Amino acid sequence: MNVAIVGTGRMGFAQARIARYFGDEIVFGVDVSETSRARFADAFGVHVYATCELAQEAWECVDLTWVTVTDGAIAEVGQALKRCPSQGIVLHTSGALPGSILGIPPCGSMHPMMCCPLPDVEDEACVDAYRGVVHCVDGDEKAVALARRCVARLGGQCVEIDPADKAKYHAAAVFASNYPVVLIQTAMELLKSCGFDQETAHKASVRMMSQSCRSLMQAQPLEALTGPVKRRDMTTIARHRATLGESETGALYDALLKAAQCMCGWDRTK
Repeated sequence: MNVAIVGTGRMGFAQARIARYFGDEIVFGVDVSETSRARFADAFGVHVYATCELAQEAWECVDLTWVTVTDGAIAEVGQALKRCPSQGIVLHTSGALPGSILGIPPCGSMHPMMCCPLPDVEDEACVDAYRGVVHCVDGDEKAVALARRCVARLGGQCVEIDPADKAKYHAAAVFASNYPVVLIQTAMELLKSCGFDQETAHKASVRMMSQSCRSLMQAQPLEALTGPVKRRDMTTIARHRATLGESETGALYDALLKAAQCMCGWDRTK
């Protein structure tokens, strides 16, 4: 399969590494950044154009075009591709936008529920990171079929959703991926205010979260949950609230407390 990559950042590198690992031909790349173009060209030995239009006839041999630009640029890329020869099937990798935003059938989207590997990992390590990952797909029939084949060779799972639910789906991915990092930062700041140094605060916080994640690999969330809400320990919760006061951290604690109480199914008015 001949592949073109539009957007040669972190996700573009990942898709190119996966393609090369499975024997696909990376025909060329496209990126507005001169630095990104040079890095991608050096890594994959292909020409990287500044715009889609500059590729001209090179598009005619492409079977799959990956659009891995930022969400705000996807529709613009779709418009640019309309002015080019056939690009085969086009898939973007946004988790928040439907495939139809490209406006150039056959098109769709394929978003992995994982943190994208850094550009400098080896091809095999990149593929290993993607193995078994759940992917959200939507789009035209041909685009979804190709997306499913791409996921299948990684041993992953596809979930096809209504394009109207993409924003909700992506919010779920952000909760699972981004916000735990924010919570670690919050925990570290509290620990440092108690006298921990940066390294020890980081090590202790990450280890606790890692232990929780290991529990979640073996059990559903309610079973894996520990702590004062699970024990219905209002005395300890009250002490937490007293020390956090009216700070932003206190407001965050309140929001998470409410969610944990709902999860445990107990009446907060008692």
